[in-house]
Amino acid sequence: MQMMLANDAGFGGGAWESYATSKAWTLAAGDGIRTVYVKFRDALLNESAAVSDSIILDTTPPSGASVGINGGRRTRR
Repeated sequence: MQMMLANDAGFGGGAWESYATSKAWTLAAGDGIRTVYVKFRDALLNESAAVSDSIILDTTPPSGASVGINGGRRTRR
């Protein structure tokens, strides 16, 4: 079995590779909604329909806020 992943629904520049249960993937640059598409094919070259999943990518770190736990007091156990 093989799989092809892409950052666009047209699978531009995609290539078939051996099936794996996980894969490191680089998302398209910039913040916002990012969608990854994948399709599969078997030994007879029958292709599945494409499936996808999306996330919201936000690489901007938070600013202007601090976090305090227990009012900054230390506790002993």
